[in-house]
Amino acid sequence: MADMHAWLESVEHIRLEIDETLSDENSRVAMAERARSFNDQLTDAQVDTLLDELERFVRGTPDLLELAGVEAEANGTLDQMEPLLDQSVWYFMTADDVIPDHLGLYGLLDDAYLVQKFLLTASEMHEAQHGVQLLGESLRPAVGLVRQWIGDDAADQLDAKVDADAASFPWGGVLIGAALGLGALWLVGKALSGGGSDPTGGVGSWGNSHEAEMARLGASMGVSLSY
Repeated sequence: MADMHAWLESVEHIRLEIDETLSDENSRVAMAERARSFNDQLTDAQVDTLLDELERFVRGTPDLLELAGVEAEANGTLDQMEPLLDQSVWYFMTADDVIPDHLGLYGLLDDAYLVQKFLLTASEMHEAQHGVQLLGESLRPAVGLVRQWIGDDAADQLDAKVDADAASFPWGGVLIGAALGLGALWLVGKALSGGGSDPTGGVGSWGNSHEAEMARLGASMGVSLSY
């Protein structure tokens, strides 16, 4: 049975894993090389800006999970949401996944993509059943942009994993009870951000300046918005 302390402890494990990986002085090398593979005329400043935005996406993922836990506890669905957290922890703690974690930021990007795609899938499944999205459109642009950076082959593997996990997740007991909770997740992020960027680097921020910056940089490298 889940409790809030265990939920937050698990999220903290993810956060520490991210911090440890990104603290390495070489953590951004592989992602910088990938960015330059799209456009070898990029300046160092352009690459650094892109990597900053991708790091926001990664670091925002455990914050989204933390908010989800807080809201799930408030509406009594924490037990039903526990499989989502378990999968998220597994994604981040498995070093030999689609993009190996030893590649630093690039290696974490697939983990963050997978978790945020899972949250987006939950929102879309709720919309299909009840006509209302849980998360609005706040995650879709970021997830779509990040898909371009990890590449279609890797993203297709990750999407297949999300689809398989979503099919086995006990949505029936969660979605109705969590409608206010995960819907509030988006609103909480907006409230924390004052309508602009928020502490998560995800909800409330990816719908405006960060998304626009990634789209602009992506266009300069031949990476299109596809989501």
